[in-house]
Amino acid sequence: MGHVEPDGKIVESGGKEPLAFDKLAAGQQVKAWSTGMMLQSYPGQASVMKIEIVREGKGNGSGSR
Repeated sequence: MGHVEPDGKIVESGGKEPLAFDKLAAGQQVKAWSTGMMLQSYPGQASVMKIEIVREGKGNGSGSR
């Protein structure tokens, strides 16, 4: 779990234009860059600087391939 920093961004793979947070959906494959700090809670939580949507999700959003 995490949240996007105010100066962070969400982009599509290979794209440079920032996307709105509502473009994220369950089941998508993403890469995330964090600030390096993670809370020792369960589940762990981190501040995210960049999220790149690698592949659009399909199915029920369970994360299975």
